[in-house]
Order: sequence, then structure tokens, then C-alpha cells
Amino acid sequence: MLTIFLRPFGNSPREVEVCGTFDTFVLDVKNETGSVENLMKNAKMNIITSSVNSDNEIRDPKLRVSIFKVFKTDTIFGEIVDAKKGECDLKLKMNNISNVVQYDYSLKNDTRFLTWSRSVNLVEQRIL
Repeated sequence: MLTIFLRPFGNSPREVEVCGTFDTFVLDVKNETGSVENLMKNAKMNIITSSVNSDNEIRDPKLRVSIFKVFKTDTIFGEIVDAKKGECDLKLKMNNISNVVQYDYSLKNDTRFLTWSRSVNLVEQRIL
């Protein structure tokens, strides 16, 4: 799940928390053998921003237009810098700004699915 913090237009200091996921991403695994952690290290991913899903059909198009289209960002780039049992360091890059974010992960069905969990404040991480 990705948490996006939005600040309303004007002088309001209030932030609005919007939770959601990206339904489409491409994972390119560089290592071919070894443990799950070894397979994850140095893997690269492209997160397709048009697949943002806040579970709100009215809000999702607004997020696509008011955030990602305004910043001309079709893709958020990622690279798994390090992976340890249940945790990994993911380097995210958007708008030519990179930052490393720690994520928890879990496996289902003998590594067929990866579930990532951690909230990311794109503004605080200076990615957005």
C-alpha cells in the first residue's frame, strides 16, 4: 500500500492522507539463482502511475491528473538495493529525485506473489 499525502491548494497547512496502491508494475530480476533475498537484490521495477488505485472511482482520475500528469510522471522507477528476511531497501525515483525507502515484504505460494507493505510519504521523501 502506498500512502500519498496531498496538501490542498491555497495557504492551508492541512495535509490530506490518501491511501492506495498501484495495480501495474514491471519487475526485472537480475539474479537468477539463490535465496529469495538474493533474487530480489538489484531487481528493478517500473511502477505505472496511471494504475493508481485508491479504491475510489471518483478520486482515482483526479489523482492521475492532479499529481502524476502535472508532474509529467508516467512511471516511478525503483530498484531493490538490499534485501534481508522480510525487509528490503527500495530506491524510488520520480521527477529526477531518488530516495531509499524501507519496505516489509511477505511471500505467498512459494514466492509466486510478493506483498509489499509500508506507507510512503512522497512529499516527505522528496520524491514528489
